[in-house]
Amino acid sequence: MDGFELLNLTDFYIGSYGAHPFWVGNHIDIYDPEQAELFRGIIPDFAVKLKNEYFKAAICVNGLMLLRIEHLARSMPYIADPIQYNFSAHWMDKYLDYVNTMQLCVESESIKCVNSYEIQSTATRANDICKVGMLNGTPRSSSFNHRYGQSQFVVMNELKIWITKGATWPSPLEVNGWRLPHEFISIEAAKNALETFSVVANDEQQVRWLSYLVKAKTAYAENDYRMSFILSWFVIESSIQWLFNASAPGKQKTRTVEMIDFLRIEGLISEETELCLDHLRRLRNNLMHKPAETVCPPDDCIKAGQAAIALAVRNSNITLVSSWRSSVQF
Repeated sequence: MDGFELLNLTDFYIGSYGAHPFWVGNHIDIYDPEQAELFRGIIPDFAVKLKNEYFKAAICVNGLMLLRIEHLARSMPYIADPIQYNFSAHWMDKYLDYVNTMQLCVESESIKCVNSYEIQSTATRANDICKVGMLNGTPRSSSFNHRYGQSQFVVMNELKIWITKGATWPSPLEVNGWRLPHEFISIEAAKNALETFSVVANDEQQVRWLSYLVKAKTAYAENDYRMSFILSWFVIESSIQWLFNASAPGKQKTRTVEMIDFLRIEGLISEETELCLDHLRRLRNNLMHKPAETVCPPDDCIKAGQAAIALAVRNSNITLVSSWRSSVQF
């Protein structure tokens, strides 16, 4: 088999980490030779995996999340070609929407599982990923961007080299100022996350909405409350418009406030939800028209995010929950 044939048979996956390192299943003692074997390969051992006609996904024992979206993988552009730059950027943006959504599913299931820590999703950038090539389900290659400091990819690669050389103390995690993660999620939570992802992954619009919510959560974590709120509002307004069009086909488009009122009258949202959305709508208007004078309270960012999630998955047989954490310290 020549190189071209091998390349054509190789499945390429996008890999990402959450906001912080975590283990899957159990804590791993990297100083234990038997447990350290989990890190000797091209990538750490798989903890769970799932595939269907639409995607293939896996989560490794160290929290590395791998994802292959079949229709995007088949249309991957030649990113080095400047003529294809716009198409390449759009292609990567769509792929990262799926990556973000998968992370949100992991976060949600970690929160719902009593045997797991709460894992935080984070908006993934093009510089935050690795590419893993697999042949018949076995990892054959991996690559990541070495230029961006001590990323989780860099540290985990150094950890693999350290284990291969005999694992003498101290490990690269201690040397580089990282800490060994104490958080872990259960195998059950990881499996449920992939199952939940499989429910939304075939709806590109829903994937885009949920990706926006991960970006909103990331902005909130960085104390950018205005950006967090606006990203959540994009999802709210788009979801309201979609629900209105589905409930009143052919009805002339109207203002957001009127659509909210219509949905409440039709029993599609509760009166409590209507009051919440009206409050958020007024804040959105103030941010758009009087940005310098308008304060965006963190509580309203969380309300907007929670309302957006509820609307985004309204027609799916799933429940997504999320954790909103800010880095404000005193």
